[in-house]
Amino acid sequence: MQVIVYDLETTVIYKKGQTQEIVEIGAVKFDLDQLDISAEKQFQKFVFPPLRGYFDNRTRKFAGITDENVASAVTFRQAFTDFIEWMGSDYYICSWGPDDKRLLMEHCARFGVTFNWLRNYNDVQPPISMLLVDRQQMGLNKAIEMSGLETLGRLHSALDDARNTAAVLKKYLDKIELKTNVPDDHFGDSCQLYLTCKKCGTEKMYGEMSRRRGVCSACVKKYYQRPNQNPNQPSSE
Repeated sequence: MQVIVYDLETTVIYKKGQTQEIVEIGAVKFDLDQLDISAEKQFQKFVFPPLRGYFDNRTRKFAGITDENVASAVTFRQAFTDFIEWMGSDYYICSWGPDDKRLLMEHCARFGVTFNWLRNYNDVQPPISMLLVDRQQMGLNKAIEMSGLETLGRLHSALDDARNTAAVLKKYLDKIELKTNVPDDHFGDSCQLYLTCKKCGTEKMYGEMSRRRGVCSACVKKYYQRPNQNPNQPSSE
């Protein structure tokens, strides 16, 4: 059985109201019976952020994104379809912390991509953190250091962070148990992506809900927003 370890990089949020968008998917794949790093297979795709409309300088600097990376960027749907195909059918999929899982589920919901890939998912941060510092959460950098490993590549590169997570995971594979699960086991997580608008009664992805609690952006515009008012500004009503 194969182990997929993935990581994401996203747009840098520096203004109120901005939405986090995936700009890089990086992953490594290895067999449970072949842990040598030379046997790893790698995946890397850069993703165009459609809401922002471009790769801003803050994001490019933080994630080390080059002109060549920008030129190679594809849509999330294309990048993730390629990722699903690359993963194969018999795997554990792992990440360091819960945030990347939430982001992938959010993007799949936004772009209409199936959740069938979400099986045998493991957040390896809690069990490894418990081994090293006796608590549920620690940073990847600290885990690398405490494991006596050298950092591979650069920080905040999705591919390199996936490589480093895989190195830490391999060191403790004999001490933690990778769990099996099916997409339905994650239904509670996916439901959090959707809310029912109190005004029109329709179910909307949370990104479509305005800051007016419980009301979708369309209803704010229709019922509350004055002419020429910025939709991000609260109504006086």
